[in-house]
Amino acid sequence: MPRPQTKAQLLTESQQEYDALEKFLAALTPEQMIQPGALGEWSPKDVLVHLYEWQQMLFRWYEAGQRGETPPIPAEGFKWSQLPALNQQIYEQYKNWPL
Repeated sequence: MPRPQTKAQLLTESQQEYDALEKFLAALTPEQMIQPGALGEWSPKDVLVHLYEWQQMLFRWYEAGQRGETPPIPAEGFKWSQLPALNQQIYEQYKNWPL
């Protein structure tokens, strides 16, 4: 699929991908949602909460920028070259959350 060239195309493609994700997740049982192996040791639940946390970080960056602040990006104490460590920290933070 070619990259979206307009805002409308981006929104349409984003919605289509979100709908496909929802359909895929709806087919999983609760047991499958917490089964490791979706991405290494991560379960589908872990992947979803990881995406959620990155979304929340983006919102925090945006809100800080709107206030004229310079937020720590990607996160406090991390550089872009340290994303594996940041992603592991996010995993550790949420891995024991219930479904």
